[in-house]
Amino acid sequence: MKASTPDSGSDLRSLNQARFHAAKKYWLYAISTKCVGFIFGGVTLFWLNSWSYSYWMMLGIMLTAEVLQLASDYVKAQSEKLLRKLDMCLSFNIELSPADARDIAAASPRSERKKSKKEGVLDTYFTSRSSVGPVRAIENLLESAWYTERQCQWIIYALYIIIGVFVALSFIALIIISNEGGDASTRHDVSRVLTSWLLLLFSLGLIRNLVGYQNFRNQCLQTIRTAEFMQSNSVLDIEAIKQWHEYQIGRSNSPLLPNWVWNLMKDNLSEDWSRYCESRDRATSNTVL
Repeated sequence: MKASTPDSGSDLRSLNQARFHAAKKYWLYAISTKCVGFIFGGVTLFWLNSWSYSYWMMLGIMLTAEVLQLASDYVKAQSEKLLRKLDMCLSFNIELSPADARDIAAASPRSERKKSKKEGVLDTYFTSRSSVGPVRAIENLLESAWYTERQCQWIIYALYIIIGVFVALSFIALIIISNEGGDASTRHDVSRVLTSWLLLLFSLGLIRNLVGYQNFRNQCLQTIRTAEFMQSNSVLDIEAIKQWHEYQIGRSNSPLLPNWVWNLMKDNLSEDWSRYCESRDRATSNTVL
């Protein structure tokens, strides 16, 4: 099944990928703007403290960051909505209505529609070749959860390292300042910068995202265990839909997965997934025998 809009010719899977990329760009811009705000705050504190427009500039930077974050959240929510439909349509061979397809295309920016026309992506997102129905739905669910869990695990490790660096640098700076001494005014300014540095952890969403990725990884692990169990038993449509629904709720509430993580891991993940499928098939064959 290839879900496309009759009017625009846009492949909806490709169009949705473009929208996810847009959400990630807004997210990256929001993070970058917050970092710029922190740097500008430090410069203002030490060199532009008497500039009357510094506070207004800081306010403008922070508001811009929040607007960008809201834009990212909105585009992500719309993209997740379409992805849920595409995944279910592909698993159960359900046709996406032309009216829904046209509405989705109309709600997407013209640049994304043009890109989807040039870079059409066939709706072969999953590797399962089983007949459409609950068995194929569970196989697709297992594949999606397996790939996502590996990416979340890598991101979680990276966030632990980044947060550890943030905290370690703060303590090192405090130790250096306490040993060096200096006048009270300088120590006070440095303390304010260090406080802002630690607050940047929360402003960038590092703690919140760490919790979000961890919760989603747990959801993926639970989905993988359930899907593996269901593969060894008869699967009903309602059970497959229920598992997809629970997984999609966790996915919609989780942070975005950065493109660079997938680009860095995709080759190894594909090889690991092939080995995983082979070992699973051998185990199934041994069980049948």
